[in-house]
Amino acid sequence: MFLDKTYPCHMVCRERKITHYENLCNLDKLVGKRFTFIALPLKIRRGTGSPVRPVAILDA
Repeated sequence: MFLDKTYPCHMVCRERKITHYENLCNLDKLVGKRFTFIALPLKIRRGTGSPVRPVAILDA
């Protein structure tokens, strides 16, 4: 099995200055609802990415 370690999605997003998120769960609970998405990253010295704490604030 070939494992691509060049992360092409990451490179395309980086070139276009687009933030992207991976491996989010429970998104089915948000389908059809309006919400504000907030991602709280870890502060990593000289880092180019970080794990985040994703938060969805549902509209009233």
